[in-house]
Amino acid sequence: MKEISEQLHTNINFISVELLQRTIADLEAQVMNKETLYDLRRYVSDCFNHREGAGADSGYMRLSKLMKEEYDLDNNDIDEVVDDIEKLVAQYIMENSPKFTDDDDD
Repeated sequence: MKEISEQLHTNINFISVELLQRTIADLEAQVMNKETLYDLRRYVSDCFNHREGAGADSGYMRLSKLMKEEYDLDNNDIDEVVDDIEKLVAQYIMENSPKFTDDDDD
């Protein structure tokens, strides 16, 4: 009986350690994805904020003018659209770029 109890205890410890390792790996992957998504959103934002020369408008400045002047929308509307654009582009990159897709077939 003592031998069975010890074996059971060993198995439980092994399972607990394995489960803990998997949980840690999952959490690390989630944090990495969030950091990567955040980084991608920053890169997308940088693209739209880039100006080609002195006095040139950025993509966001042009979008802001269009939304305000042509369609009478306000800064809150612009902020919401910009946020949606950054999320959409970053998510599209993460879901479709070979750099972020799993290659389990290799």
